[in-house]
Amino acid sequence: LELPIMEIIIVVLLIAALVLYHKPATINMITAVLENFHMKWDARSYMLSYAKVLPMIGMFFLVSACTGSTFKMATPEGLYDAGVKHLNKEEYGKALALFEKAVKAGSADAMSDIGWMYQHGKGVKPDFQKAMYWYERAVKGGSMAAMSNIGYLFDEGLGVEEDNDVAMRWYLKSAKAGNDAAANNAGWMYQHGEGVGQDYEKALMWYKKAANAGNSYAMNNMAWMYEKGQGVDVDFEKAMEWYTKAADGGNMEAVNNIGWMYEQGEGVPQDYDKALVWYNKAAAGGNTSAMENIARLYEEGLGVEKDEEKAAEWFEQAEKASKQSE
Repeated sequence: LELPIMEIIIVVLLIAALVLYHKPATINMITAVLENFHMKWDARSYMLSYAKVLPMIGMFFLVSACTGSTFKMATPEGLYDAGVKHLNKEEYGKALALFEKAVKAGSADAMSDIGWMYQHGKGVKPDFQKAMYWYERAVKGGSMAAMSNIGYLFDEGLGVEEDNDVAMRWYLKSAKAGNDAAANNAGWMYQHGEGVGQDYEKALMWYKKAANAGNSYAMNNMAWMYEKGQGVDVDFEKAMEWYTKAADGGNMEAVNNIGWMYEQGEGVPQDYDKALVWYNKAAAGGNTSAMENIARLYEEGLGVEKDEEKAAEWFEQAEKASKQSE
């Protein structure tokens, strides 16, 4: 029996759909479509065959759209991306279920994110040992994020003995593979001499790599080095430039630092009003340093009328926020 090439393509696509996404409704639909190919394959029945087959295929895709199922959803990447969407919405149960399916399909990124959930106790009981287990599995699958996360566990001594040397090795391995978070962490280690000899030049190099990849933490850290003259000449203009870029990226620490520069008149005219605006913005984003800075302005009467009661309120708010973040 010779099948026209289009029929062969249709059969292959439908079988692929069956393999990738095998709900009962899909199976029944595909079975019905395939049964149409038992018809005679002569010229007279050719159009009749298509007249029946094509609507069935259209119905399959319609059902897929209505039920939220797509071919992509059934792939490791599709399952992982769907899990990330739920994770971002703090729907941890749904996220974990999708990550577990993605893991079965071979997603190293999903393994890393399951590790992250155990590390931070999101939807599961905090368990650093399980976090390490999943990170190690993810690393075997080539996850750069997992490499960096293992480094962080050693850096902070979470579930393992604190070891800055080991942490730095993992950060560098991940950073060299292109992970911007790891590049920022490597820069931090060089800046502060943790796990390596203090080296501002290398710190700045790694911060720049991470910043150029869009990492707002690295932008803020690099701005700090320009503000304080660490490894470079003091340059308030460059500091403000990088603080602003970091703030545009949603980094509340950078927002607070911009407020500080206005308060101190570093690279800009001293302006307590603008300082307070930036401090308030950072405080609204949960930055405790900004809350303390607002308290201090009221305590000392800088740009505002001296108000010890308001100062006390802001100091108390900062203390509560600090405890909640622990």
